[in-house]
Amino acid sequence: LVTRHPFWQALSPTAVKRRVEQLLTAPDPETLIQSLSPVEYTILLKEAPETRPQLLQLAQPEQIRTVLDLDCWDKDNLQGERIIEWFEALQQSGVEVFARTLAALDTELIVAFLRQYLRVQGALPSEEEDEPVSYDEALTNELYRTEFLDPDSPLNPRIQNLLTFLRLADLDFYHHVMQAAMWEQ
Repeated sequence: LVTRHPFWQALSPTAVKRRVEQLLTAPDPETLIQSLSPVEYTILLKEAPETRPQLLQLAQPEQIRTVLDLDCWDKDNLQGERIIEWFEALQQSGVEVFARTLAALDTELIVAFLRQYLRVQGALPSEEEDEPVSYDEALTNELYRTEFLDPDSPLNPRIQNLLTFLRLADLDFYHHVMQAAMWEQ
């Protein structure tokens, strides 16, 4: 009754850290990490947060997408705070990893996440302007006006940081996501 099942013994914090250490110090850690099952990879990422940036850098974008699918849903409910945590971990892994992962992610997931926190509107030029702003200037100045659904949420600065990083990492993807969020409201 007191003896733990071997599966849970293998998931002890010490065993997980040892496994991560073995993977990262192996001659070809990228191949080993990319061959992990989705469940094992998710467990390693969740149980060893201090090594998350390295584990994310060595993974395939599809593996990371699977982790998000496994960890960010509670039945049919999208867990926005978990998505923020994973996107922040991706940011720490670098712009290249972040951009590669974005390309593999389901845009609908990101749009559903944003719609939980933001209202997106197009920022059209004022009708009183004498000369319309050129396309290039409009693109660099911002095309969207966002409004937080809950202005007092402690998550707002993190979401704003995420949007800024998303815009810097892949401007085309940012525009695609913002357009989708705007039109799906």
